[in-house]
Amino acid sequence: MAGASKNTVTKLLVDVGEACEEYQYNALRNLPCKRFQVDEIWSFCYAKEKNVPEELKGEFELDEDRFDLARLVEASRRLVKPHASKQGVGLKVADCRHFPPVHADKRRLKQVLINLLSNAIKFTPAGGEVSLAVRIDRRGRLELAVADSGLGLPIAKCITELHGGTLAIDSRKGVGTTVTVRLPKQRVLNGGSAA
Repeated sequence: MAGASKNTVTKLLVDVGEACEEYQYNALRNLPCKRFQVDEIWSFCYAKEKNVPEELKGEFELDEDRFDLARLVEASRRLVKPHASKQGVGLKVADCRHFPPVHADKRRLKQVLINLLSNAIKFTPAGGEVSLAVRIDRRGRLELAVADSGLGLPIAKCITELHGGTLAIDSRKGVGTTVTVRLPKQRVLNGGSAA
């Protein structure tokens, strides 16, 4: 943005803000799951960034448990598939049935996936494709990589950081954008059955 006028930057920020607001309203309003409420999500992210009084912290804590990652990925895919079909965007999701169980907040991690996939679909032109790759990196961390993502990443970033993870964005002109969520290796459980 070097060399851009103050008016240009201000207009860009206003336009982006309005686009995010409209998208969040439409995407979240249409989710069939009542637990995904706009106020809850924004309060959660706000609490992550601010000093929350001790007596209120319980409202924003993670509800962690062991679960089957493949089921979570499939549930997220089913929720965003109608939106992808309507937009004329292909949706390619990794087969992760062979993955070990994960220990995290299942509902919040589902929010991350739905947020990233929905944004990717919204900002991918008709005929394009959105993909979700799932893998364990060389350091043992769980990676969830959504290719061709767009705007609206603060929610996913907040939830990822609460899990002790990181969210990285790799954008290349003419190729697209990949958003990668990395969760610490201790969240990938060896052996045992998932909930």
